[in-house]
Amino acid sequence: MKIFVAASLVFACSAFARTPSPSANAKHPFTFEDMMSLKRVGAPVPSPDGKWVVFDCEDVDLAANTKISAVESNAES
Repeated sequence: MKIFVAASLVFACSAFARTPSPSANAKHPFTFEDMMSLKRVGAPVPSPDGKWVVFDCEDVDLAANTKISAVESNAES
């Protein structure tokens, strides 16, 4: 069960990871805007029967000064 939860968290993080564009290959210091562009994934919560895992995701829109929250789930296959 712990392995499934850990695997689900890794899947969630990789599913929401942002890939850099080809023009973004130049290195630059990590800025506040870079940090805010990262999607935040909360702790996974398994269902009582262990078939589902639910976790919350949050994204920040700096231009609108808002946070966008969503709840994601992952079914055991």
